[in-house]
Amino acid sequence: MAPHPECMKAVNYTQSWRMDHNGTDKKPNTSHSKNGYACDFYSDSPWFRFAGDGGSQMMNSCVPMRSCGAFMPFWTDDAMPQAVGVIKSIKVYGSYTKCRAKISDTKVMRCSTTTPNDFIYKYDDSPFDTCFYAFCGMK
Repeated sequence: MAPHPECMKAVNYTQSWRMDHNGTDKKPNTSHSKNGYACDFYSDSPWFRFAGDGGSQMMNSCVPMRSCGAFMPFWTDDAMPQAVGVIKSIKVYGSYTKCRAKISDTKVMRCSTTTPNDFIYKYDDSPFDTCFYAFCGMK
């Protein structure tokens, strides 16, 4: 079976600042940033995957604020899809004064079963008027 087209077009998040740095306030100063923090929540957000130094999947447990290049890092503990090519909606959580200070919806799709964590993610619409938020990766 040929890979899903979105899997072929997904952007790889390979930046090491996407990993949990225990709230050390490591800032990436990216093009989509506010006060130096990363912003993954913008209207033309592409499908993305974690790769290389950025990890292999989205963080699956709470991380402290000011981690992962973000003032408010996002993570999920929802189950990932088992079937290839099926889009599933999951909840992602932003860590601030508590682990689930913000709750938002994100899509996830498994691209293959040959790699255990071959998932791509997509955030469609940002409900935030300012953005200091980014997704956390993990190995």
